[in-house]
Amino acid sequence: MRPKERVEISLRRVSSLTVSELDDIWAVTSRYIDTDRSLFETRLRALPQVGLWQVRDGSLVGLVNFDVYPVTWEGRVVTIIFTSSVVIDERFRGRHLVLRNRPAHPVADQAAPPPASRVLAF
Repeated sequence: MRPKERVEISLRRVSSLTVSELDDIWAVTSRYIDTDRSLFETRLRALPQVGLWQVRDGSLVGLVNFDVYPVTWEGRVVTIIFTSSVVIDERFRGRHLVLRNRPAHPVADQAAPPPASRVLAF
């Protein structure tokens, strides 16, 4: 059995994406989703953050568009991850990439990410 190829995760503000990166995002997305590019990009810009998943050669193999909300639940502060566009190349599915993004709250981008036990994804 071949070892799994390592996936590097890059968390970015959607507003910082370059034209080239948007082209790469569209190349992955259009393989799996039948939609208009301008409609897709409008929805992508609706949430502030994106996680880009790339392999060693720099090829984009997936992405998640998201926002995070810290809330108090049962007396503890937990982080809610709201996702929108999630596209993962078939070869890389089943690796829990969305949860591995470990985003910090957008107001405190430099803060340490919450422990996995306190992250809820929707």
